[in-house]
Amino acid sequence: MNQRDALIAAVCANPEDDLPRLVFADWCDENGEEDRAEFIRVQCELAKLSAHDPRRAGLTARERELVVAHRSVWLIPDLRGSQEFRRGFVEYVHTAAERLISHPRRLIEAGPVRELRLINVADVGRDLARLPGLERIEHLDLT
Repeated sequence: MNQRDALIAAVCANPEDDLPRLVFADWCDENGEEDRAEFIRVQCELAKLSAHDPRRAGLTARERELVVAHRSVWLIPDLRGSQEFRRGFVEYVHTAAERLISHPRRLIEAGPVRELRLINVADVGRDLARLPGLERIEHLDLT
């Protein structure tokens, strides 16, 4: 396991803790991914702010700029559907079950995905139950 993977694994092991996320952001800074580092820090800061904090508007604007510029690179590849970033990482995925089953490692390698909404699950239930990383999912919607 390389250093990047080890840092992402630490984020996954402690999804509520911002420290591993910020350590990964430092690594990103040191390895030419300054925008990713800033994005993680911005989203972590936004998560702590009250709705009326005067810094919220500026941070939200910067968050939007970073997402527009880099969304396609930071999303989990090959998982068409919706993905949402929370505190710098994809934590929510809405996709077809067969797509997830055909790329099972994507869920684990991506980071701390904790919410999963799957469609078209009727014929793939057994395969779905064997997905690696499923134990990390806190909210599973199979509608």
